[in-house]
Amino acid sequence: MRKRQVTSAVGSLVAAAMWVAAATAAGSTKDGKIWADPPAGQAKPLIGMPSLAPIAEKLTPAVVSIVVEQALDPGAMNPMLKFFGDLFGPLPEGFESQGEGSGIVIDPSGYILTNAHVIEGATSIRVVLSTGVEAEAAVVGVDLPTDVAVIKIPASGLAVAPLGDSDKVEVGDWVVAIGSPFGLQATLTAGVVSAMGRQHVGPEGEQLYEDFIQTDAPINPGSSGGPLVDLAGSVVGLNTAINAAGQGIAFAIPINMVKVLIPDLVKKGKFDRSWLGVVVQEVTPAISKALGMDGQGGALVSEVESGSPAAAAGLEAGDVILEFDGKAVGSVGSLSWLASTAGAGKKAKILFWRDGKEAEAEAVLAAKPAAAGAGAAAAIGEDDGGAKKKKNQKKDDPGIGLQAMDQGTATALGLAAVDGKLPGLLVVSIDPGSKIAAAGIERGDVILEVGGKTVFDPKDVLGPVKKAKGGDVVLMYVVSHGSKRFVAFAP
Repeated sequence: MRKRQVTSAVGSLVAAAMWVAAATAAGSTKDGKIWADPPAGQAKPLIGMPSLAPIAEKLTPAVVSIVVEQALDPGAMNPMLKFFGDLFGPLPEGFESQGEGSGIVIDPSGYILTNAHVIEGATSIRVVLSTGVEAEAAVVGVDLPTDVAVIKIPASGLAVAPLGDSDKVEVGDWVVAIGSPFGLQATLTAGVVSAMGRQHVGPEGEQLYEDFIQTDAPINPGSSGGPLVDLAGSVVGLNTAINAAGQGIAFAIPINMVKVLIPDLVKKGKFDRSWLGVVVQEVTPAISKALGMDGQGGALVSEVESGSPAAAAGLEAGDVILEFDGKAVGSVGSLSWLASTAGAGKKAKILFWRDGKEAEAEAVLAAKPAAAGAGAAAAIGEDDGGAKKKKNQKKDDPGIGLQAMDQGTATALGLAAVDGKLPGLLVVSIDPGSKIAAAGIERGDVILEVGGKTVFDPKDVLGPVKKAKGGDVVLMYVVSHGSKRFVAFAP
C-alpha cells in the first residue's frame, strides 16, 4: 500500500510539472506576459466542494446590522473607560457609547429577532438593512433569561429568513453564520456543529435557560443576534456568545427554544413562565449509584417549595425526576425549560425515582411567582473558623468537626424538635484536604440526613463515613449557603 501511494504521488508531481511547463510555455507571449493561464476549457474544479453562495444569496437580505446608543452609568462603567476618565478628566454629561450587533428579519412587516444583550439599555436603536437603508427600531419584547429580544422597524415586503428545526441538528453538520462582525455588514462564515446541549457557558447568573449549539463557525463581536443556518438555508440557531479564550468555540441558542418565546414577546412584550416549585441539582454518577438508579440521568429534587404545585403533587426532596409531560429529563436545564414553558394551568405527568423504583405524579402548574426559587432560609450564622470544634473529637475522625444543632439555627431553618432533640449538625471545621471536603461539604454547612436518616449526634455522621469502603457511596442531605442539596461521599 505504501509503495502504491508513493508511486501515485510521484505520478501526480510529474503530471503537475508537465501541466505547469505547458501552461508557462503557452502563457509566454511577445507582450511580456510570463504567467501561466489555465488550459483551455479548464472550468471544472479540480476538487468537488459545495458552494455556499446560494445560502448567502438567500439569507443575506434577511440579516440586518443593529447599531445602538447607550447612556453610560458611571457606577457601572467599563474599567478601561473609567481609567481614561481618571487620566483626562470626567466624561461629558450624558456621554453615550455605541454598540453593534446583528438581527434576523422574521416577518415582512419589520419584526426582527436579536439578542437581548444587543439592545439592553439602548437609548436608540438603528437598523441597517442589507440594501443600506436605515430605520429606527422600537423594542417589542425582551426575555433576559434566554437573551432573546424582538424589535420592529416600520416596513413592508422585507425579505425574511425561514426558521428551521434545531432538534434535527446533529454534531458534524455543516452550518453557516451570518452577521456584522466589527461592523462589517453581511459577513458569512462557515463551520460545523461541534456539540449540542452546552450549558453554563453564558454570563454567571444572567442566562438561566441554556442549551446551546456549539460551533466552530467564527462568531465575532457584532455577530451576536445573527442567524446560524443549515445547508437547507433555514435558521437553526440565534448566534449569541463566543469564547474569547479559545478559537473555534462559539454558541447559538437553538431556534426551537426561540420559537416558543416569540408569540408572547410580540403580543405581551414578555414571556410568562409557569412554575413547578422545586429546587433541583444534577445527578452525578456517585448520587446515581447511591440511589440505585444505574445511571438513568434526571434531575434530583433537593427542595420542594411550600405551597407549590410540586408539593401538591406529592413530590419530595430526594426524588429524581426522569420525565416531565412525556419528555425525558436529561439534566437540570431540561427540566427547568420544560416546566417553565409548559404554561400555567397545564396538567403535567411526572415520572420520578423514589426508594429504588419509578413512580408517577401529576402536577398542575401555576404562574411563576416573583420570588420563586428563594430556597431555604439563608441564616445559619457565621462560623467561628473551627474555634468551637468539639473537644472530644477523636484523632481518627475523617477531617470534619461537628456541633449539635442550636435553637436559633433550627428556627432559621424551620427545623422542629423530634422527641425533644433538634435534628441536624453544624459543620464547624473541615480539613481542606479530606475526602469529605472533596465531596463538597463545607464549613458552615448543616448536615440534616445521612443515608436517608435524620442525624442528631456526630456519630450519626461519623459512623457511616468511617465505615464506608472503596466503592461505597454515603448520601448526605445538607443545607449549604442557604439552600438544601445532596452530597455524595465516596471514599
